[in-house]
Amino acid sequence: NLSISKFEKLGGDDIDKYIAIEYLYPQLLKESGKSSDDFRTPEKSRIILQLLKAAEQLKIMICEAISMQMSNKILPASATGNDFVSVGFKIEIDTRHGLLNLSEPKLSFQQFNEAMKTFLKSHSLVPVKSKISKEEFVTIFSPIQTALKKASLTKNDIDYVLFIGGSSKNPYVQAALKEYFKESELLENYTALYRDDWSGSTWPPNVIHVDMWDLVGGFSIEFSPGMYSDPDLSMKLYKAGVRHFKGIGDSLVYHFGSRSTKRVRKNLGRKTFLFKWGITSRTFTTVFLKTGQKYKGALTTPKLPVTTKWINRLKRVLE
Repeated sequence: NLSISKFEKLGGDDIDKYIAIEYLYPQLLKESGKSSDDFRTPEKSRIILQLLKAAEQLKIMICEAISMQMSNKILPASATGNDFVSVGFKIEIDTRHGLLNLSEPKLSFQQFNEAMKTFLKSHSLVPVKSKISKEEFVTIFSPIQTALKKASLTKNDIDYVLFIGGSSKNPYVQAALKEYFKESELLENYTALYRDDWSGSTWPPNVIHVDMWDLVGGFSIEFSPGMYSDPDLSMKLYKAGVRHFKGIGDSLVYHFGSRSTKRVRKNLGRKTFLFKWGITSRTFTTVFLKTGQKYKGALTTPKLPVTTKWINRLKRVLE
């Protein structure tokens, strides 16, 4: 083992507890004509404890129903629908304020989906605290990200994920982990990816003869830290007489978008390009380089329509 995550109080029973607190407890109070303020914390905890069995059954019923409709760990539309399941038995709880009754403990698929969001959020590891009780609920990505950090790995270093334990059967958990760890799917299916050679390649990685690189001076420093530096390089090559901007369909690159630039303050490359070359980057790539079109050999020099010329002049004035 490269690492083991720190201990987190996290398991399938935490989902049960969340359902009991956030959904069944309010149902119970509403049907019994009571308010949460009628009960002190100890008695409230005892009431919630008696709702856990029903909560677990509702969870299992929804998970089994969705699992039967699920394909390739992708949630079906019904996973967020308004249909509901019911345990089919009545709950009675004796309290100092009398008998509480819940004739039909039920939960909709949409409610369960909302409940699972608490345990499946990857953007924030801060525990969610219930407004009804003092319980805190931890996302499954807290131990995952802790383990990755201790192992000095990122999620993109993970090739395969092994599901073990009862909650691994939860289709919402499976779908969230599939979305989080996408690389294994890509590695399994990348050979099926296909596209024709295409025109207008501007994005790195590029293959450029060293003499041509030296002639145009490589990337321009005024575009640091990098926004729009690639179309600027292509424009310099175009001005130097290059007419082959060929994207190779068989050349596949696994690109992690903005991994570096998101850490720095981005330059206004769009504006720099416009004032440097007199036209927008979009005009250059679509009209001159014909980016994305099927490759048909050397590019020809286009004649800009009058309207396009005026639009580019107007943009320079407005900037």
